[in-house]
Amino acid sequence: MTSGPVCNDNGTPGNPNDDIFYFTVNVSGTNTGNTWSATIGGQTVVSGQPYGPYQFGPFPISRGPVAMMFTDDDNDNCFAPLTVNPPANCSDQCLITTILHEPGGIACYNNNTPYDPTDDVFFVILNISGFNTSGAWISNEPGFTTPTPYGIHAFGPYPISGGNKTITVHDALDPDCEASIFIPAPRS
Repeated sequence: MTSGPVCNDNGTPGNPNDDIFYFTVNVSGTNTGNTWSATIGGQTVVSGQPYGPYQFGPFPISRGPVAMMFTDDDNDNCFAPLTVNPPANCSDQCLITTILHEPGGIACYNNNTPYDPTDDVFFVILNISGFNTSGAWISNEPGFTTPTPYGIHAFGPYPISGGNKTITVHDALDPDCEASIFIPAPRS
């Protein structure tokens, strides 16, 4: 008899790729010795364990089902197989990441007036990615007020004389899932 499996987000509630799971098996039998052993893929994972409940894990959810063989330590002919299917991922928190694209994440443009810094502008190139998102994001920045696919995007132009810039994006279907990045204005 098993209880579980139980998902654990592995400390990353926005990243389902590293979710793990545990389960408990209540190992019992009739006409058995006092202890049992278990193997997974031919490798002994438990040996000399008294009959009763035992917790197994962690196992990566991404690796799929866990097939085990339980054997009585006194009688090799007394055995039972068990396969436990992983639960669904539990890292369902939306997470957006915005990072400056390298190289050239901030590009200056002098508007063809090399001796007049008052009209200089800059562009920002961001790599916007996410987990558990709708597949598109929105921003109040010009050109990005409608759903836009995640990926690499150029923002601007912004006047250098306007100073630093903070760019905020949020998931197209979840306005609470957002990320901001501070961009220092380059020198003219």
